Amino acid sequence: MAPPLYFFPKTTLAEFAPDGRIRRECLRKLGLEETFADVRGAEDCSLQQMDAAGPHGHSGVFLLANPTDGRPPTRFGYYPDFQSWHQRDGFVVGLDREQPPAPEDLVRKKVIRGYALELSAGMFEIPVLRDPDGGTLLPRDLRYGDDGGVEQPVKESYRGLWDQFGEVVDWFFDPAGKATLSINAHTLDLCVKALAVNYRVGRVEQDLLGLVDSETWVPILFASIDLVTYRDAFERVCEAKKNRASTGPTDGEAPTDGSTAGGAGPPASTATSAGSGDCGPDTEPATASSGSPPPESEPRKA
Repeated sequence: MAPPLYFFPKTTLAEFAPDGRIRRECLRKLGLEETFADVRGAEDCSLQQMDAAGPHGHSGVFLLANPTDGRPPTRFGYYPDFQSWHQRDGFVVGLDREQPPAPEDLVRKKVIRGYALELSAGMFEIPVLRDPDGGTLLPRDLRYGDDGGVEQPVKESYRGLWDQFGEVVDWFFDPAGKATLSINAHTLDLCVKALAVNYRVGRVEQDLLGLVDSETWVPILFASIDLVTYRDAFERVCEAKKNRASTGPTDGEAPTDGSTAGGAGPPASTATSAGSGDCGPDTEPATASSGSPPPESEPRKA
């Protein structure tokens, strides 16, 4: 298998990676900074300048994020007989038709534990980002509290992600919630962000690889909030919603039909109610409950 290969036309190595280190502003302008967040220099990536005509007839620079298990790239460069090239705004992405990307080609150096879930490209680990009790498997700081105890706030670099997934917890665990969870850009973004914690993926890679689809988006969100551990609580929420629906809305309470989570969504026929259907994802359990202080995450071993 092979990672995606990125080509930046009409660019030179001196412009893109002076002294062998990628200029972050170049990636930022192209919307790739988060995808390559753990890729910095020669130890993390392969770079090559092509002066002849490459993808779409231009010269430029190739960039490949080296797999974290140490495998060297098998086809690094322009091999049109074996690659499909996809134009994006300001760059081109190549996929090897014989060796499409697998999880081991995309995984980051540091992996946050969670639940194994089968996606289109293989088995991915979906991290537990936040549970109904506020627990998480995201890295935390350890601080002395005023009461003599130990405080464990989520590290600042992950705090925004932890905050965002409070909304997902509310979708599934708020018995009084009126929102209908639907497939829209907002929910797709949340799924991709959950994947991006452990893998070098973003919107571009999602569009090319189809990792999140109509069958996996809900299980990804389930795993991200540790629904497996809190299944009993979720089933009680399901029952409360059913009872509320059977008695009808109370005075001043809007009916749930037609409302959506995260803004306007698709027609009701394509929406999935947060309190209906199968209550559990098809996943393998995490190695620790997120309700208790988690151990420090460790880099994946080759």
